Amino acid sequence: MENELTFSERVEAWANNPNFAVFVPSYGEPSVIDLGSGKYGDELATLQFAVQGLVETISVVSKSLGSLTMWVNESGIAEGLAGNKIATDLYAVTYGHPGVSQIRGNAVLTLNADENGEIVGMTELQARSIAVTLRQTYGATLAKQ
Repeated sequence: MENELTFSERVEAWANNPNFAVFVPSYGEPSVIDLGSGKYGDELATLQFAVQGLVETISVVSKSLGSLTMWVNESGIAEGLAGNKIATDLYAVTYGHPGVSQIRGNAVLTLNADENGEIVGMTELQARSIAVTLRQTYGATLAKQ
């Protein structure tokens, strides 16, 4: 077939597809999600599905992860959602308020928004790397849940 991609073209397309993010659940291990799959609609609908409600963004910075946007449920506290240890720690490291604020509910990590405020996903490789780093950092905590 004339339109088929070669193996190296498929690998390059996979490596340069920035539609991925890291799902950080309140309970369980971080995992990679595809924002561009269309399964739940557009990227925003996928983020809302993941955090179980309307989203708000928090810019976070970590030595091991870099600068990211964390998407959380804007009503997580009011809805009584479970605390999220990883998301809370990322917030505390960034803003220096350990123990003051608790992020509740699931979170999603993406790259920072672009100059137009649009969602910027990661390549699958970037997302997997961040998910692995979080699992290694929080492995003992995740095992106790």
